[in-house]
Amino acid sequence: MNFLNKLIEDTKKGDLDFIWKFNEPDKYTFFAPKDPMNGMNFDLSKELIIIFPNGFGLLCNKDQLNVLKNEIRLAIERAAIKIMNQYVKYFVSDVGNEEDSSIFKDEEIITVEENILDKKIIMEKK
Repeated sequence: MNFLNKLIEDTKKGDLDFIWKFNEPDKYTFFAPKDPMNGMNFDLSKELIIIFPNGFGLLCNKDQLNVLKNEIRLAIERAAIKIMNQYVKYFVSDVGNEEDSSIFKDEEIITVEENILDKKIIMEKK
């Protein structure tokens, strides 16, 4: 299954970080408005089928779909952390120096690398 292997690899490399969307437990959608695969989705809680936008279903191996699911979860986390970090940088540049701003004194922003190693998002106050 070259298609599924390519999809897993592209997701793993980070090429699709902002493309995958989490809908509900074990359901993921490929969301790229100008891409022909926009709307492609799969739901591991129902069947082992990737559904393409035209309604075609591709039966897949459960192990491969689980690998894809795990890579998608990491991609979604990487995307969320990138967005949070961009927001904080943008907000800090509007407010002024980070050290002068009291709203950042008790927060720690996590880097993408730390998050991938932990495989979870952690936003804690010290």
